[in-house]
Amino acid sequence: MQQSHFPNRRIKEPERSRKEELRKREKSSIFALTIIVETYKTP
Repeated sequence: MQQSHFPNRRIKEPERSRKEELRKREKSSIFALTIIVETYKTP
């Protein structure tokens, strides 16, 4: 029953929240990239 509930929830999710999620993911990826760059920069 739970499996059927999840897809419905995703469809009902507003576009705004999806955009926010994408933005959060983008920020986290940029953050990770900056960390990697910093680690490479430091001798």
